[in-house]
Amino acid sequence: MKRFLQNGILALAGAALITPAAAAGGVGTTKLDGRWRWVWTRAELIRVGIPPAAAKLLAGPGMIEFKEGRVYKFDPRTGRVQFAAGRFTVARDVATFVFRAPGHGPPPPGIVPGLRYQLRWSIYRDRLTWSELPHRTVLLAFTAVPWTRVR
Repeated sequence: MKRFLQNGILALAGAALITPAAAAGGVGTTKLDGRWRWVWTRAELIRVGIPPAAAKLLAGPGMIEFKEGRVYKFDPRTGRVQFAAGRFTVARDVATFVFRAPGHGPPPPGIVPGLRYQLRWSIYRDRLTWSELPHRTVLLAFTAVPWTRVR
C-alpha cells in the first residue's frame, strides 16, 4: 500500500475534476498529443502494483487526450470530454504530470496534490507504452498495458 501511495495512479474512473498546476516550459504540440484508449484488467493493474481494491475500481476501458500541454479525460463509451484532468510536459522521452487538489472532494486514489509524476514513454505504430523511471514518482496504472491512438 505504501508503494501505491508513493507512486500514485491517475484515477481515470473517478468523476472528480483535477485542475492543473502550472507546467514548466513552453506549451506546444508533442508526439504524445492525440487521443488514446486502453482497457485495464484487474489482474494487469495488480501486476504493476495497484492494490486489489483500487484495481477493481480502475479496471475497464479508459480514454484521454493530450493536447498542447493539457490532459483531458474522455468517456470511452461516448467519446465525450468528462473533465480537464491536468497538465503535462515532455522532455525527449519523459513526460511529467502535475496535479493539484480538486475543487471539491478528495483527490483520486494515489494522487498527491503538487507532486510531479514522471514516466518514460515510447510510441510505435500508434501504440503508446509507459515505463517507470528509477527514483521517480510514477502513475503505475499507466504502465499496465500499451495504449492505442484513437486520433
